Amino acid sequence: MDAWVRILIVLVALLAVIAVAAVATRELHRMRERRHLEQREHRRLQAAQLREEAAEHQAAAQQTEAGAAAARADAEMAREKAARLERHAVDLENEAAEVQGRADDRLVEADRLDPDVPDAPAGTEVPASAEATDDHATTAEPDTRGSGVHRA
Repeated sequence: MDAWVRILIVLVALLAVIAVAAVATRELHRMRERRHLEQREHRRLQAAQLREEAAEHQAAAQQTEAGAAAARADAEMAREKAARLERHAVDLENEAAEVQGRADDRLVEADRLDPDVPDAPAGTEVPASAEATDDHATTAEPDTRGSGVHRA
């Protein structure tokens, strides 16, 4: 064979190897590009899913905040009601003390007027002011509470 035929065969073989290498390189580049696009699409899907989850969490947080605000309002109303009840209780205690004081005064006055009570001096006259303020001073009812002696 002549040298030019050998050179031609070597050139054709070399061109074939270059063509195969070019096709392989192009295919490898396409595969990498496809993989890169798939990864980008996968990341987009992940980002969308994370955004959706974040929106759900925000909605849950808003509901929780609304519940906390309602609980805070309920607590404030309860504190106000407790303060009102405390004021009412103090008023009732003061009223009870006044009523008890008046009752004690009446018992002392009754003991003073009662001739059967040993502490009262015998023959003491009832002052006119005591008769005027005491509607029951003129009626002497027997004491049914025991000894008949009343002490405050």
